Amino acid sequence: MKLANKWLAIALIPAFAATFTACGTDSDGTGDNGSNNANNKGGKSDEENNDFEPLNLLCDIANDTQTSPEFEGFADPIARFVLSGDDGECPSTYAELVERLAANDPDCAQEEGDPENGLESYVISETAQLADTPAGQSFRVVVSHQCRGESFQDRRPRHHVFFSLFGVGATTDEPGPNADDWRIPSTGIEVMSFDEVAGVYNYYEMGGGEWTYFGNSNDLLQGTAGRCQQCHTGGGAIMKELDTPWVHWEGHLDVPGARDLVTAHEDVLGKKASGSTLESLVKASNREWNAFRLEFRKQDGTKELLEPLFCATEINVDNGTDFKDNDFRQIKRDFFFDPHLKGAGSVNISEETYAAAIEQAGQFVQGVPGATDTVFKFVYPERAQGDNDYVDKLEEAGIIDENLMLDVLMVDFTNPLFSEDRCGLLQFVPELGPDVAAETLREGLIGELENASPADGTPEAELLANLQNAEDSTAHQERVEAFMAACTARDEAEMMADALEVVGDWRNQAREEHVFEFPASMPQFQNLSPRPGVKFNQETCVAEAE
Repeated sequence: MKLANKWLAIALIPAFAATFTACGTDSDGTGDNGSNNANNKGGKSDEENNDFEPLNLLCDIANDTQTSPEFEGFADPIARFVLSGDDGECPSTYAELVERLAANDPDCAQEEGDPENGLESYVISETAQLADTPAGQSFRVVVSHQCRGESFQDRRPRHHVFFSLFGVGATTDEPGPNADDWRIPSTGIEVMSFDEVAGVYNYYEMGGGEWTYFGNSNDLLQGTAGRCQQCHTGGGAIMKELDTPWVHWEGHLDVPGARDLVTAHEDVLGKKASGSTLESLVKASNREWNAFRLEFRKQDGTKELLEPLFCATEINVDNGTDFKDNDFRQIKRDFFFDPHLKGAGSVNISEETYAAAIEQAGQFVQGVPGATDTVFKFVYPERAQGDNDYVDKLEEAGIIDENLMLDVLMVDFTNPLFSEDRCGLLQFVPELGPDVAAETLREGLIGELENASPADGTPEAELLANLQNAEDSTAHQERVEAFMAACTARDEAEMMADALEVVGDWRNQAREEHVFEFPASMPQFQNLSPRPGVKFNQETCVAEAE
């Protein structure tokens, strides 16, 4: 099942493993055809929007979208301080971009000890940690920019500007903190920059001395953007490892060479920070963008508004241990079902059982000879934090309530990420307009499902029964606890073998998405061919496939 589900034509620049990249309707957030312009509604009041001065563009910007953007009306920091101005030239290299941003971005006096250019960098590699050397390894760097302003209240958040640098690597077998020891790109830089007037990120690329625009966040939702919509399915920043610890980022484990890399190029990379810092930035970005996303989706229709409740639109990855060489001890509860569901704790599995299972399955990490696992064991795809935050905002807005949310998520609940059964139920959501409320939605869903006369045992029948039994808030809890009790009671080796088959199928499905383009992101199996669609039986916790 592809994340861009088969009931809605909703899509998402190839992203790097475990991170977001900048890639590249008339509504209360965008202008004509989803493009930005000076009169957009969204992030600021209409009065502020009308007072915004049109930009004097220094750069020719190629448009790789199905819309007709008015670049002079853009209000994001890159448009305002890099691509336009009263003097200077359009930057054609990354160094020129950074220099122009530092020179023109107003009120960006940094705190003592911070880089003058306001940059902070986060380094990732799928292979350097396992190889235990930076030599011959591939790196990517995400760079954020913060304008602190004259006071804390005036600052522009760091998550409003991100750069993505690809093809970073050591030029020698023993690289140190010297610029010549490291290769970083001067072009091919991907950029995402938040427009507070329109309430969207704008996605750009600077390549070959030219700038290309790939659309804004709402364009990505509408499927009218350029290649960025292949990965940024939710319209905002993505970091696949959005749950501590981070398999491929720095955090609990240093990435070999990362500190020397950033130190060698602090003029364009600023200071080094860890995956935990980037995690906090991406979560803050999700919270801000999702508030606008919800308002955009109200204008698109009730099905579009509720899509992330029924269907996963993004993927994160999690893992089973916290430090390198930790013994494997348990399969976490979040592996089994959506984190919105409440349930008993994890299933205990010994290191010996886990090691025997992955050996029998012939697990390996492509591109790292001899590696049988990632540095943190048992990597698995999971429902993205961005989707979960969006669902929380649906509840906060009164569009759904907790009971309705659980009624939906309990359908096919042991298949939390790739459920065609649950996603297919989206077709029964009635069109209720932008002011939909939870009780009206429940009544509308019940009516549509009753009209369909679903057969017993179908997902439609299950959802209908859940919705009609809205007052029983304990039934779902009891089902989840009974399921976890069945998992805990199973033979440990058989439980682990089933878990590997399920996770293997999830990894295979995740690899079909553009955002998982690096084979070393997740291990593969030589001796195990997971059955497509395999999942745990809701009563017995035994892996089954239709």
